[in-house]
Amino acid sequence: MSYLGPIVTEFLKRYPEVRLELVSMGRVVDLIEERFDLGIRAGALSDSTLIARDLGSVKWFLAATPAYLI
Repeated sequence: MSYLGPIVTEFLKRYPEVRLELVSMGRVVDLIEERFDLGIRAGALSDSTLIARDLGSVKWFLAATPAYLI
């Protein structure tokens, strides 16, 4: 959300007549079946008729205490 916050704020300033509802979940959503207008996903898009645009990249890392890794 820290990445989307400034983008959403600027968008709503530019288009105040638009109603925006953000939903965040840990599963892949069927955008058509569940009636979403837009989805933001991480990773490759499986074969689809959806139109995708690259928004950027994210570096992932794993962090743990030494005791956990033993």
